[in-house]
Amino acid sequence: MLADPQLLEYLKGARVSGMADEQIRQQLALSGWPGEAIDEAFSALGGPFKPTEKEPLSTVQPPAPA
Repeated sequence: MLADPQLLEYLKGARVSGMADEQIRQQLALSGWPGEAIDEAFSALGGPFKPTEKEPLSTVQPPAPA
């Protein structure tokens, strides 16, 4: 199954804003995304990401699951 495009866009934006992957996972789970969909999206983006600079956390809200 392919990763949800809306979820991929959120992940990209959250990473660019400086959010750590674990924070992103927590936000998506709290928003109702199933773990399998979250894992697929992270896999599609090539695995773990570590920001190089500390930036303020994004105020971007995760999308609602379809």
